[in-house]
Amino acid sequence: MKTQSSRTNANVVAHQSTRSESRNRLSRSFAALLVLAAGLLLTVTPSFAQNANPNDNPNQIAILRWYHANTAPSIYSMSGHNSSPVAFDGENIWVASTDGYVAEYSTDGKLLYGPTALPSGSYPVGMAFDGTNIWITEFYSKAVDRINVNTKASTRFTTGNNPYFIAFDGANMWIVNNGDATVAAYKASNGTLVGAPHGTMGTGATGVAFDGQCIWVANTNSNNVAIIDANSTGGHCPSTLAGKVIATGVSQPFALAYDGKNMWVAYRGPSGSGPGGVVELSGTSGAVLGTFGGCSSTNGTGTLLFDGAYIWVAGGASGGACKYKSSLFAPPLGLVGKYSVGGSVNQVAFDGINIWGTLGGTGVAKF
Repeated sequence: MKTQSSRTNANVVAHQSTRSESRNRLSRSFAALLVLAAGLLLTVTPSFAQNANPNDNPNQIAILRWYHANTAPSIYSMSGHNSSPVAFDGENIWVASTDGYVAEYSTDGKLLYGPTALPSGSYPVGMAFDGTNIWITEFYSKAVDRINVNTKASTRFTTGNNPYFIAFDGANMWIVNNGDATVAAYKASNGTLVGAPHGTMGTGATGVAFDGQCIWVANTNSNNVAIIDANSTGGHCPSTLAGKVIATGVSQPFALAYDGKNMWVAYRGPSGSGPGGVVELSGTSGAVLGTFGGCSSTNGTGTLLFDGAYIWVAGGASGGACKYKSSLFAPPLGLVGKYSVGGSVNQVAFDGINIWGTLGGTGVAKF
């Protein structure tokens, strides 16, 4: 503990004078730093502001990231399990493998839980977080597993045939039943089915997203996207959208993500083998606003997400992770770049700072 020794009055006056001079010097130095900082702000422009209208999203500064600097991603093992679905729970990253295991990582890559075996017969495909639990769809088991992120207690609920991707509307978990061409809502609180499943108005349904009012479903085999009035907690789907079936003009629309204005669709290309990219659909009419390729040339695309500024797509073996301008940017939109993670990227998640991509047998990458 610091102590003060007794000083003579003369010494006190001398020290006071010295402290006064030091404060003056610090004040001058601080003023100089402010001038320098102001100059730097005038001369250095963040990469987002170079391309976007700065008035589009004034809060974007909270999640600006220097993605171009991330040339060497960090890769974390899942002990040889074939990682596929991935989700962020607000604090940690959850990953499931196609051979039926689940694991939890801190955002600095520390393994916190697992890999732990899921119930027998599990083949995880989709994953989502409801604020308390991680939900994992099990393609071959006609089931969805709900895991409490704190207690790790697991509950299994019955679904339709071949449950695929999953989305949360604030109260319900919406699950696409690929084998039934339906999408159904399950109460997040207890897993009970809410009403009857809705037809997807197409075949081979995979992707699902909620825009605050409507449920959107990607029908991979029909090459279209259907919009469903789901009477969700965000409000009724407007008549300009409800019941629409949108021809995407691309082969195998696969996954969906909403950027707060428009809906984005990742497409896989003929037979799911590329070339792949994204389609932008109007959030008010469903009309196709643009098609942007260049993501993958083989193996198609995986899931996609919105990070607050950009659309990120899992680009398969030839695409890595692909970054596109969202509707927050002034046109022209399009591919910004590809980011290699040393293997095939299956699905992506965003933790508020980094993009995470699952890499099959290698594990999960952060970049």
